[in-house]
Amino acid sequence: MDSIWIELHAGLDQNKEKLSVNPCSNYKLQILNDTSILLTGFLGTDAELASCIQNVFYENKQKCPQEGTRTISFVLKTCDGFVYRANSYIHIPQYACAGLDTSILICAENVPLSLQPLLRQNSGNGGRWSPDSILFNKQDSLFYYIEDRGNCSPDTAKLYVRIKNKQSNFLGQDVKLYNTSDYEIKTNINGSHLWNTGSKSKEIRVTRNGTYSVQIIDSTNCVYRDTIEIIFGKNYVDSVSISSCLEDSIYWRNKWLVASGNYIDSISSSSDCDSIFLLNLKFEPLHSKVKTINVCPEKTYMYKGKIYNIGDQIIDTVSAVLACDTILNIDIKSHNLTPIQFTADSLICVGKTTSISSNNSYTSYRWSSGEQNSSINKPAGTYTLTVTDENGCEQSISITIKEAPAVEFTVEKTDPLCAEDFGSIRINKTGGGIDPIQYRVNGQATSSTKIE
Repeated sequence: MDSIWIELHAGLDQNKEKLSVNPCSNYKLQILNDTSILLTGFLGTDAELASCIQNVFYENKQKCPQEGTRTISFVLKTCDGFVYRANSYIHIPQYACAGLDTSILICAENVPLSLQPLLRQNSGNGGRWSPDSILFNKQDSLFYYIEDRGNCSPDTAKLYVRIKNKQSNFLGQDVKLYNTSDYEIKTNINGSHLWNTGSKSKEIRVTRNGTYSVQIIDSTNCVYRDTIEIIFGKNYVDSVSISSCLEDSIYWRNKWLVASGNYIDSISSSSDCDSIFLLNLKFEPLHSKVKTINVCPEKTYMYKGKIYNIGDQIIDTVSAVLACDTILNIDIKSHNLTPIQFTADSLICVGKTTSISSNNSYTSYRWSSGEQNSSINKPAGTYTLTVTDENGCEQSISITIKEAPAVEFTVEKTDPLCAEDFGSIRINKTGGGIDPIQYRVNGQATSSTKIE
């Protein structure tokens, strides 16, 4: 035997289905992926091979598996090039299923609420709720939906209901303004807005004294309402906004300021309006930018005319005229190469060829024998593959395919002592071949080394 390829087909539950196998003695086991297993290097008996195949298992971790038939194929290849195929079929019936665990957020005003429409994915309609099928309390609650399955254990899905409480006073306190002609009222809640002015924007700008209200409906259909009163006064107000870079200082109204914030100063007058001075001060931090450069192993990176090696870190200051400077950090790292992996028989019969293939995650391939594909078919010999990945990095690896020499043996015969006795022939292997060795004497095949 050369190899046995075992593969799962028509998986209805996608990545929840897989093949697994217990370790086998005298055989080389390769788990190619969740649905493919390759057995090679047969050194045992047929019974050991059969036992190894019987250790292949089908697994399905889907909570509610899809009904249907799964096919497992067995493809056996011999050294002589013969291929034998067989299929195994597994049928999974339809099981009663409670669905998946679910967490949902609802508005307090929607309570009481029926729970049945809140189940997710594959849930049936014949189950029962615990402790109840209706949410009555306006507090976070945990419910269970249970599907009985005859003699099997019941299937259970959890439904965690969280209550979204109303927000109040989200427009803030009433506002009294001086010597300004307008004011912007903002909300911090996303959703569909409707102001008593008819506006549907998230914020409105007002120019008159009055009471302004808004109704907001968010994505979960929760409703929020709030009201704010705006009064425009007549004091003299001087308002200014200043931005500066961090570690600077600003001199304002006879004092030095070193922190961001809103500052206010006033001059009172008994015969005239007060004078109010407002300052919005913001110190902008130096901008910081981190950049990673991946280079091929044993290569270098050039930045501003200077050569850097893998592992170096570049710290540079990028100056700006109308903004704060930027601190640039550049890390030079080695590009992670995907190791080259070969799939091939390393020992073949005399005069035969074998397929040598590699993983196909590269942009180009170059074999020492001239081919430029990911796989080649070759006789015994040493072959070197050089690949290039998407970053232009190259790497090489070699593989040697050997020929098993012809079988060498001697024959010892023993003549019978009497006419009614049998003689014997003993065959002694002295070298060559690939075990196990099979002999043919007078047209009859045998694996025994002694024939009577």
